[in-house]
Amino acid sequence: MHTRLLTWGLCVFGWLTISLQANAQFSACTHNSQLIEKFLGTKTIVVLQGDESFDVPLITAMRKHWTHTDYKFVNKDELRSYLAKSTYSFIVPLDIDLSSTAGTYMYHFLALVNGGKLNLGRYTYDDLLAYGALDHFGIERKTTQSGYRIHNLIQSLHNVISVVKEQKVKGSPGKIMRALTEHYNTSAPDIKNRTLLVNEAYINEKKLTEADFESVYPFPFKVVSSDRIREVIEEDEKGYYYLVKAVTLEKHILVYDPVDGQVVYAYRDRNLDMDPQPLLKKEIKDMVKVIQEGSTEEE
Repeated sequence: MHTRLLTWGLCVFGWLTISLQANAQFSACTHNSQLIEKFLGTKTIVVLQGDESFDVPLITAMRKHWTHTDYKFVNKDELRSYLAKSTYSFIVPLDIDLSSTAGTYMYHFLALVNGGKLNLGRYTYDDLLAYGALDHFGIERKTTQSGYRIHNLIQSLHNVISVVKEQKVKGSPGKIMRALTEHYNTSAPDIKNRTLLVNEAYINEKKLTEADFESVYPFPFKVVSSDRIREVIEEDEKGYYYLVKAVTLEKHILVYDPVDGQVVYAYRDRNLDMDPQPLLKKEIKDMVKVIQEGSTEEE
């Protein structure tokens, strides 16, 4: 079963129940959740990674986009002195173990969490306020390799909290999932009106050539480098969307608006084999169907 969905979840409770029933990863927090209210009263610690290609655009993105809380930048070796204090929240790369009867698996995120834990290893999926999946088994094996799109990652962390509060999203996990899906994926039909930028790292001779992509994607697109995508994002160039493949415990396929960081298409499937999972021709066909029909329902 394939499900189109929002990748930025808030306070996701009952992962096993939700994911096994609907392959969903959404918010289970209402707009007045205590976790969100607690977050809004914190100072956010933004953890730098010691790599200018990541840290410089991260600092710029926070200064440009972040308004929910006051914030402070710290180095990785300073994190421990803040982490246990509940007066702080954190934007930090986070690996989270998930155990089920099938085994133990790991997520790889850029995450927004509240403070109050002795170390990062104590955070669970339920502690996430917002997150962005990293392409851990692809071109972002190191968190710093996501620096080319960090502006949009920060915007998305910011946007999803705004949506939950402004739209007064509440109810059961399933109801919230449907509400957030409708809010984001109604924008999918606009993808055909812009040029879709496809990272050259996703194109390969064995699984998906540029000719393969063109044969199933009937709208404008260009195969470009990560540096070109970074340029489009940082210069707020209009007329583009760009494709992201993020493979961790799940395989995410997303389309971003580089100007405001909104996700306008999202797909996810489980990746229990924990392997690289290249972009597939069928997945592009599925995306085209959503673009043409504006559907966000499960198949």
